[in-house]
Amino acid sequence: MRLVFVRHGESEASQSGEFSTRGLRHPLTTSGRSEVRNLGESLRSQGVTQLLHSPLLRAVETASILGEILGVEPVEEPALTEGDVGDLEGQDYFANRAQFESVVASWLDGDLAEGFAGGETGLAIVDRFGRLLKRLRTQGTDADVIVLVSHGTAMRTALPRILTGLSTTAAQVQLGATESVVAELVNRRFVARRWGRVEIDG
Repeated sequence: MRLVFVRHGESEASQSGEFSTRGLRHPLTTSGRSEVRNLGESLRSQGVTQLLHSPLLRAVETASILGEILGVEPVEEPALTEGDVGDLEGQDYFANRAQFESVVASWLDGDLAEGFAGGETGLAIVDRFGRLLKRLRTQGTDADVIVLVSHGTAMRTALPRILTGLSTTAAQVQLGATESVVAELVNRRFVARRWGRVEIDG
């Protein structure tokens, strides 16, 4: 089994600088849709069997485009949603950047109990990703190639804790739009093979 975690394409939230971790707001930009089409073409030869996506609009649209190219029906998966920023939702990113980055830095440093007022802790993000991978491991087959459309902060927080061979140091490198993290099931463990453009040894 092979997992390809994909960050969604560029969205209007990125351009407006607004926190957007809830609801069907902020679609992809024209550039974002083009990025996703390019990604879809690069995935054509990989034999994708499942396509799961976060319920946020930018992920829904990313999965829809990928599904058309790959001939796979997208399925919503709430576990893949972005980390909920609580009271920061809808506020200006740049005005609240220090607070946001402080919480994320705590997560990457191992303090997963830290969280946003009215939102999620790092523990909650890791837990929902972990439960999803357990389900996929139990229900999937060796031949499955599963694309999972998610979000940058959620992936950086959860994946180093649930993928073997992926350090929190690697996760310090932010994932660009449509960049991916690849893992393979080996002896019932998901082993990281790539983070963004960086291949992982072992």
